[in-house]
Amino acid sequence: MEKISALLLVFFIAISTMQGAHKSDKDVKINYDSLDYKYYPYIMFYGDSSDEAIAELIKDVDNGESKSGLFLGVALGGMSDVSGENHGMRLSYGAKLGYQSFLPSFFERLSKPGILGNRIYIEYHSAMNQKGLFGIEKFSNISLAYDLLLDLPIMRKWDAGIILGIGVGSSVYGDEANSHPSLLANIGFGTSFLKHNRLDFELKLIPSLSFDWFGAIFTFGYNYVF
Repeated sequence: MEKISALLLVFFIAISTMQGAHKSDKDVKINYDSLDYKYYPYIMFYGDSSDEAIAELIKDVDNGESKSGLFLGVALGGMSDVSGENHGMRLSYGAKLGYQSFLPSFFERLSKPGILGNRIYIEYHSAMNQKGLFGIEKFSNISLAYDLLLDLPIMRKWDAGIILGIGVGSSVYGDEANSHPSLLANIGFGTSFLKHNRLDFELKLIPSLSFDWFGAIFTFGYNYVF
């Protein structure tokens, strides 16, 4: 009987503790006198009125800010000359420099800060040379690209989602020495973690502007947001 009483006592203490924690989460009180003025435009834009909703919005803004800014990235992967004689994968490497933002403009309410983002950047990719029927085949590409980013919260300090992008640039391919205008289509999966870090897994399709050549790059990249 004493053991049952003790177990019931522990049970009620646990329930009381959980209820207290739940209540403390609901009873969020914001000190508006000391609240940073940068949050007020978002509070007015989204129309949040309760302290609980505003507290969540503040977390979203902080998350969006941590993922916004100038970024520098590097990538490794494989490149395939889809339209050429040699379709085998060869090692590729690249780098990108640009700016990304996860803070929405004040013209749309599609998402809260930190979820829907975009980036514009200059990207360079090159692949190892290989022997072809008519000599050494090479590949390099430099593009100006734009990506739409969707990051959904997975767990604390970790978001993940999809990447969709387009771009234009210039490519050297095959056994030719001259560069040719090219297009870029980009699709992939990305994850943001620990505020300023991001990993991207991407498939980049690169046709020439005249569509007489077509290449594909599979990349694994790391970006750091400053």
